[in-house]
Amino acid sequence: MPTDLSHALSISTLGTAGIAVATFIVLGLALLTSLVDRRFAAQTLEVQEEKLQQSEAYLSEAQRLSHTGSFGWRASTGEILWSEETFRIFQYDKTTKPTVELILQRVHPGRRRARATDHQARCAGWKDFDLNIALLIPDGSSNMSTLWLMP
Repeated sequence: MPTDLSHALSISTLGTAGIAVATFIVLGLALLTSLVDRRFAAQTLEVQEEKLQQSEAYLSEAQRLSHTGSFGWRASTGEILWSEETFRIFQYDKTTKPTVELILQRVHPGRRRARATDHQARCAGWKDFDLNIALLIPDGSSNMSTLWLMP
């Protein structure tokens, strides 16, 4: 049985061209919107990076003026990060890779075991705490420092 096409619409060539043009206009507007959005996102990222750099500069200057260092630990890699002032306090060159062993080298020999045990016990409780340590400096002087630890 042949198909009944008596109610079907016939689209002219002009109609087909109109549909194609409308499709390309919508596609072009979508691409344009995407490009504008990317540009705004890139500008926002640049502004955020500038603010971060400024904030880091302020922190570095505040640490230098107050003789306060900061450090962090990336648990996923075990990497220890030190601020410039922490390198200065411990009197290590900035190219030195920070390790727990380097910190313990500066702690007074009579207090190393006690401080390591104290640190482990406090970290086991997973609470913030401060730790006063006497640092031995290579020139023979001693520097009393407080470390605020937030596991």
